[in-house]
Amino acid sequence: MRIVFAILPPPPITDGQRWIAFVDESESNSALDPNVYILAAVLVCAEAVSFMRSRMAALHVRGERKLHWAKESACRRMEIIAVIDDLDALFCVVVHEGDPVASTERRRRKCLDRLL
Repeated sequence: MRIVFAILPPPPITDGQRWIAFVDESESNSALDPNVYILAAVLVCAEAVSFMRSRMAALHVRGERKLHWAKESACRRMEIIAVIDDLDALFCVVVHEGDPVASTERRRRKCLDRLL
């Protein structure tokens, strides 16, 4: 088992500022990345959540409720990356790979342990 992580300096925090974390997960595709579990998090200043939601909502294709990376074209992915790169947030991704006998719950728990 190998857990990959990076620690980045957090955005500057002023007195009384609140941060909100949004977390998403992705399970392994056995053909592309066997035994991999990915947990991604973004930390956002609470006061900026509305602005960031509107920036992300503007990227939705008409009739779609949300963005789904796997369904986006390469061109759209670059557009999404450009918007996300411009946001004032802290991003963290934890990857658990290996350990073919580990359950999804164990992989998730290991990633959460590292994230927190």
